[in-house]
Amino acid sequence: MTAEARAVYERMHTSLQALKRYSVSVQSSQDEVLDYGYKLQHNSQATLDVQAPTHLRAQISGEAPRLIVYDGNTLTLASPEQGYYAQTPAPATLNQLVNGLIAHDVEMPLVDFLSQTRQAQFLAGVKRGVLVDSEQIDGQTCDHLAFREPTIDWQLWVSQGAQALPCKLVITTRYTLGDPQYQATMKWNTNPGFAADHFTFVAGKDAKRIPFTRDSVAPQQEPQP
Repeated sequence: MTAEARAVYERMHTSLQALKRYSVSVQSSQDEVLDYGYKLQHNSQATLDVQAPTHLRAQISGEAPRLIVYDGNTLTLASPEQGYYAQTPAPATLNQLVNGLIAHDVEMPLVDFLSQTRQAQFLAGVKRGVLVDSEQIDGQTCDHLAFREPTIDWQLWVSQGAQALPCKLVITTRYTLGDPQYQATMKWNTNPGFAADHFTFVAGKDAKRIPFTRDSVAPQQEPQP
């Protein structure tokens, strides 16, 4: 990896590590490859509200609208449109929770990206990385990075200025029919005002509680809280 690319990435890592409270809006698309290489694109929108180290609220729309709420003790997965929700005991910190979500295949936009970039793990598989140029993304001047791993290529746009935050991410899966892509654009609010009950889940009067598919979302290698 070039020194220029690493320097941009390290600035982003430092900025993300410094964030204790933020809200990020995500517009994402995911390719689905059908027979004969025909591709469908699935789109979704999400807002992730975080108050580290113990609070998360994710509102996700698209083909499968859902709500994810974590209050430091309990994780709630809800489908308000269908009128049901499930709850389970959760780990004591957000980092542990995110690792558990990944381990148990609970889908949430950018959950692995935000976790790994904050923990400096995202470059582990990179074989080559370069700083391509600077470009405008939603009115912001961003550094454009390109990386190659054994089976994927990914591009990252990072805002210039005092806070270096990710603005856009594109992941291309190589050696798979159709070279499917995942793409996400991000808009950040680094000083949001959250109401006192923002991270408290309150079920609707007709909502039905159903069993959680796992006893806990704690990482499998760690003891239950």
